Formats: sequence, structure tokens, C-alpha cells
Amino acid sequence: MNPDAASPGPLLEQYRPYLWELAHQQLGRLHSKLEPSDVVQQTLLEALPMLDRLRECTDGQRRAILQSILKHNVTDAARMFTAARRDVDRERPLRPTPEGSSANAPAWLAADGSTPSQHAQRAELAAKLVEAMVRMLADERTAVELKYLHGCTVAEIALRLGRTEDAVGGLLRRGLRRLRELMKE
Repeated sequence: MNPDAASPGPLLEQYRPYLWELAHQQLGRLHSKLEPSDVVQQTLLEALPMLDRLRECTDGQRRAILQSILKHNVTDAARMFTAARRDVDRERPLRPTPEGSSANAPAWLAADGSTPSQHAQRAELAAKLVEAMVRMLADERTAVELKYLHGCTVAEIALRLGRTEDAVGGLLRRGLRRLRELMKE
């Protein structure tokens, strides 16, 4: 048996120094709060489910995929450390009762009716979605994420990306088309 087939280590480990250098460059002011090696480790862990596909890729394709995952991890880390801290004034009950409490929350949270197999199907679909989004062009992926995952308007996305609203509309159309194609594969 090929040792590389049994262990993900050799294939992914060779990219650790490359990813560390990228993380070191991208972390900027977060160096005091987060080590590049932590972001690299998270990136390699997230690449494990794609290992079979990564084995079929060229070195350049692997680097691009790993770089994209790393970039998202750095972005997530930045959001985590710069997010607004808890503000009690902004808190609202989950589902208010006439008395204004959320005492009935455990009942409606537990009653979603999902079976373990439905949870597994959703998890598989989520993994497939992540893999598909990693394969999208960066601007299209960012536009789709901002619109459909973060609820941003086209105008807000245009401001963030430094593009016109028409250009963002094109990115969204092409991005969704590409995402559908990748999800069918």
C-alpha cells in the first residue's frame, strides 16, 4: 500500500512552510493575538476532506486552493478579534412570549423535527458547498458570500469591492451560475 494514500501528512505537510509565510504576511496587526502556525493548522485541517481531489491537482492548483482556505481563515480570525463585544442593550429574546421572556425557547429549539440522517445530509451538502465555493473565482465568491451569507445589499457589496452596482450584479449572476455548476459535479 502506498504510504501517501494512507496518511494525508506527506501531501499537505509539504505546503506548511508556504502557508506559514502567507499567514505571517496576511495576519498583520493580529500577530499579537494569533500565531501564523494556528491559522496554517486550521487550513490544513479544513483541506483534509478534499484530500482525494487535492491528490489529483497540480502543485499550482493545490497552492491556490490552500491559499484560498488560508485567506478565509485569516479573514475569520480578523472578524473574531475585531467584532463588537456583547452589548446587552442589543439583545432580544429568541421568541418572545406575551410576557416578553424566552422561556419557551428550549421547546421550539428542540422541535425542529430533523432526524440524524437529515443532519448528515445537511452536513454533506454544507461540505460540498464549501468545496464548490473554494473553486469559484475570488470576486464572484466574495460577492455571493456577502449577498447570501451576510445579507449585504448590492450597494454595500459595490462599496466593499470598489465596483459599480452593475458589476456586482454581474459577479452575482456569474457566481451563482458557477456555484450551481460546481454543486452538480
